[in-house]
Amino acid sequence: MIRRREFIALLGGAVGGWSLRTGAQERIPKIGLLRTNAPPDPFVDAFRDGMRVLGYEEGHTVLYEMRWAEGKPDRLPVLAADLNGLNVDIILTGGDTAIHAARNAAPATPIVMGASNDPVGAGFAHSLARPGGMVTGLTIFSKELSQKRLELFRETVPSLVRVALLINPSFPAALSETKATEEAAQLLGVTMQPVTASDVDDLERALKSLTNSMVNGLITLADPFFTAHRGRIVDLANAARLPTMLHWREFVQAGGLLSYGPDNVELYRRAANFVDKILKGAKPGDLPIEQPTKFVLAINLKTARTLGIAVPQSVLFRADEVIE
Repeated sequence: MIRRREFIALLGGAVGGWSLRTGAQERIPKIGLLRTNAPPDPFVDAFRDGMRVLGYEEGHTVLYEMRWAEGKPDRLPVLAADLNGLNVDIILTGGDTAIHAARNAAPATPIVMGASNDPVGAGFAHSLARPGGMVTGLTIFSKELSQKRLELFRETVPSLVRVALLINPSFPAALSETKATEEAAQLLGVTMQPVTASDVDDLERALKSLTNSMVNGLITLADPFFTAHRGRIVDLANAARLPTMLHWREFVQAGGLLSYGPDNVELYRRAANFVDKILKGAKPGDLPIEQPTKFVLAINLKTARTLGIAVPQSVLFRADEVIE
């Protein structure tokens, strides 16, 4: 027989979960995934793996609703509204354009950022320690990273003098990231030449314009639009015989020369912990936004040989991933 006090405690636990029970019947939580790119997506795979490690079984103890913009950021608001219409419990997304779309379409729904460029600057959070509101998760932005990337790029390509900087002017974090990169370039005596692209046609024109130009390198800013089209970016850069320094190792796996940045796969796996805490009752605004602790230097030696670049041993020694 259950004593009255024990019954009250059990009842409290039953109704204390984050709106996942209706009366005495348990409801399976539904997570919306809003993505700028198209499947397959290693970051989504990492998130789902993180959820499995935490004990969530897809189709039984958690449901996923996935919406893919397929490299077309202008589709994100409609896809976010679609998720809101499905009454998802949480939206997982990444990149400031997608986060904006999710927050605008579903202002009352918790949003977990697998990766955000500048959540405070973009207005998603009051501070990293106390976000407030309905948005939390992980951020990738760091001024020091911009300088580190440029230092590694010039160490690998000592002749680096003038570098094209690929910018999506419609991306919310473009201004802060451009400023950080240009400040790093000034310190290192490198000239930056901004090149803008906001859609696929722009991207083709911008990168083809670099053929026979005065630049001798290319850097891309962190932007899900560029990530979605990473294969085309590195193909055009390699065709123009331009060495590249990129943010994510996924670009290097697609044929880029170098990348240095946070391990996004690990960030998205870590995002599962935020989802778990919110499902168990935590308020998003009370969960501090985390910064990355692991950074990955990736090098594609096949691309280096094609471009006639001898990667110094000092750089190879520090590499976390080398593609032969």
